[in-house]
This record gives sequence, C-alpha cells and structure tokens, in this order.
Amino acid sequence: MLDQKSLELQPYQTNDILIFQSNQGEIDTIKIKHIESYVNPTDPLDVFPTKTETLFVTGNISARKIAKDIMGRPITNRHINLLELGSSDEVDYFEFTFYNPNNQLKCPTTVLSSEDLREKIESNQNEITTIKAKEYYNTDLYNIDNDLIKFNWHKELGYTKFFYKENITLELINFIRNNESIIKQKKP
Repeated sequence: MLDQKSLELQPYQTNDILIFQSNQGEIDTIKIKHIESYVNPTDPLDVFPTKTETLFVTGNISARKIAKDIMGRPITNRHINLLELGSSDEVDYFEFTFYNPNNQLKCPTTVLSSEDLREKIESNQNEITTIKAKEYYNTDLYNIDNDLIKFNWHKELGYTKFFYKENITLELINFIRNNESIIKQKKP
C-alpha cells in the first residue's frame, strides 16, 4: 500500500487547472478530472496475497485544433495521463507519464522511487527539481527515439517545465485551484 509520505509528493487535486505555454506561444489547458486509487493483490491465486496500490492522475487537455469524431461532432478535449503512483513489496514509485497529444512529441515513462524523488526535492532549496527523462520500460524491440529530454517538478505544483529536443519548451504559466491562481504564491 502507498505510504502517506509518498501520497504527500502527489500535488494534484480533482478540478485543478494547469495552463502551459510553449516557447512558440502555444497554450495547453489541462483539467484534472480523476485521481483514482486501486488496490489489487500481487497474486490473485495466493491464499494471503500481498496487496499493492496504484493511484492514477488523469485529466482532459483542450485540443488546439478541433477535430471531429466519426459522427461529425467536434472533439474539444482529449484524455491525458499525468502521473501514476504505485507500490510494491519494497518501495513506492512514481511513473511520470505526461504525454501531450497536442504536440505529439514522444515522451518516455520515467520512473523514480518515492524516496529518490523526496531526496531530489529536499536537496533543492528552490523546491524545484530537474528530472532526466528516461524510458523505464524496455524499448529495445521498438527503438523509440523520445523527444522529451528532462522536466522540472515542484513539490506543490507538480510539472512546471518540459524540455524537448530542438529547444522546444513547455512551461506552467498558471495553476488554478478552487478558482484561484496558486502559481504566484508558490513559484520561486
């Protein structure tokens, strides 16, 4: 099961609104729709199974270009996975799963243990830590060349900036919670 210290590293709440702007002037708005936790046994056939917990943070991102579904209705929002927390027998871990369907740049699933993330945050006095984007899952079969190089993580704001190849950046410019901007209060 996820411990309380790990859960405290997850900064998002349902209905939070994150607004990002690229260095090319493009705006992306994400609304956190669901923060869901599931508890499952590691082995469903075990008499006394070990339970693991997984927490998913998902939302909707406003489409930059309005597409149409097969019925001709406009698609104004797309689903986005932001973050996943998981537990195992020994350690809790974060899976940084951010992928922006608006820019279609390839992003790896970067995995850090909760303890490693906590140490990175605590070692930075400005509360922001830079995390190198690295594919956790074996991609030898697919040879995927990811575009995301690194990203910044703030202990209270979550993702604050993404650094892609070809000098493309995506930066958090506003974070709205309960109809109030909290980014001015938190961002150094």
